[in-house]
Amino acid sequence: MNTPHLEYTTVAIIGGGITGLSAAWYLQKAGIDYTLLEASERWGGKIRTEYLDGYGEQPFVIETGPDSMLAQKPWGWQLADELGLASRLLGTNDEQRNIYVLDKGKLMLMPDGLMLIVPTKFMPFVRTNLISPLGKLRMGLDLFIRPKRDDKDETLAEFIGRRLGKEALDKLAEPLLAGIYSAEPERLSIMATFPRFRAMEQKYGSLTRGMIAVRKNHATPSNNHAPKTVFVSFINGMNELVDALVSQLTGSLQLESSVENIIPAADGSYTLSLSDGSRLTASKVIMTTPANVSASLLNTLAPESAQQLKQIRYVATGTASLAFRREDVPHPLDG
Repeated sequence: MNTPHLEYTTVAIIGGGITGLSAAWYLQKAGIDYTLLEASERWGGKIRTEYLDGYGEQPFVIETGPDSMLAQKPWGWQLADELGLASRLLGTNDEQRNIYVLDKGKLMLMPDGLMLIVPTKFMPFVRTNLISPLGKLRMGLDLFIRPKRDDKDETLAEFIGRRLGKEALDKLAEPLLAGIYSAEPERLSIMATFPRFRAMEQKYGSLTRGMIAVRKNHATPSNNHAPKTVFVSFINGMNELVDALVSQLTGSLQLESSVENIIPAADGSYTLSLSDGSRLTASKVIMTTPANVSASLLNTLAPESAQQLKQIRYVATGTASLAFRREDVPHPLDG
């Protein structure tokens, strides 16, 4: 599996995170030769699960990166299904699915039936104190506002404000949706982050009708192993997906193989200079590295693309995992 010096490959994949690993998997399924290059000493990129022993019969699972994937975006669980992990999928706990939002110093319970930010149950939405009466009326107008039919992009803030109003943007979209990307909704593209919302608007005429339809016809894998919840992970953490991919990939996988530059050849191929001094020639190159890394590799090869990549904004995030013994916490932990 690990070939340290390969002179030629059909496709060179730069970056061994989940995108690079998935690209290798689907090339393998198509019968296409590939070499996967990762600069660090481990696979998975931002996905990393750690296990802490001594706190029960099973290790304590800690996610240092993403802790789940959206079930409504089917590609994640479809890949898990292909890798034989369908029975390992783990949904959220429906018995403790309450979500609270801090509003004016008080924890306010999200109404039942709220899918992401869209109400799908009438009475819980009417009774909630989280949204004001005028805010509820404004959100209800979603059923009557004409859908946007063109494909022009808009920010998440513009989309939510247009469909559901400013109060929904401030109290629902910002803490729930913008928090996923650690950025302000005014700086997030709806087409890049939640294209499904725009698709629902165009297909059903409103987000509310679209979410109700999705709720009734919620897609699951053919073997019915995927949990019917909004978020899905794995019993032993997200690294199960990484480990399954690495164990089933049969191409050349090279860790600690940093690409220093890419040189185009007259015949349309590319020569990759690696950090160990070796060179790899490839007919095609797939780059799955962060935008700033890709930009540095494309400075000479594609300067216009490199400049656009440099403009992509990144933000740093930190994750603190806190664990407490159950007997030390009197709270019912109902959310």
